[in-house]
Amino acid sequence: MWWLLFVHDYNGISIIPDVDWSSPDAIISSDACLKGIGGVNFTTFEYFHSDIPESLRDMHISVLEMYAIYIAIQFWTSSISNKRVQLFCDNQSCVEILNRGSGRNQEMLNLAREIWYLCATSNVQLRVSYIASVENRLSDLLSRWNLSEKNRSQFSIESKMYNSDFVEEEVFSHMLNDIINS
Repeated sequence: MWWLLFVHDYNGISIIPDVDWSSPDAIISSDACLKGIGGVNFTTFEYFHSDIPESLRDMHISVLEMYAIYIAIQFWTSSISNKRVQLFCDNQSCVEILNRGSGRNQEMLNLAREIWYLCATSNVQLRVSYIASVENRLSDLLSRWNLSEKNRSQFSIESKMYNSDFVEEEVFSHMLNDIINS
């Protein structure tokens, strides 16, 4: 269905790369836990974090991880437009769905379609790779931002040069409900 919307906005530039690319123009990572999401743009030195609203905390962790990816792409659309983007995620289901284009979970597929639409309309060539949770440290600390002061302190120590954005909870709830129920 996203293709029908995209046809009206299509500028003639393909999101399918003409040749395989080895080095990205931008690198981002994202993470989710049952209480929050976070992400880091390593190219622009920006990050975001947000609590997950109580009403959405019973969702499967893979859906929340996919939503963190969506928020990252949405937030940084202006800085990643017309670029090759390497995204790191510590959830293998998200990596497989976004790279293969298919999966069994309808909520995740709905979010994936929104991600593909954002990439298509912004001419973003997205490559998603798995990263072990222990290596996804900054995004992991951001997703757990409000769980303890220790997470905030540790992030502050490890990321002196980063600028933050905060996702308002109302925006989070509204956007997630619209996408998952589409």
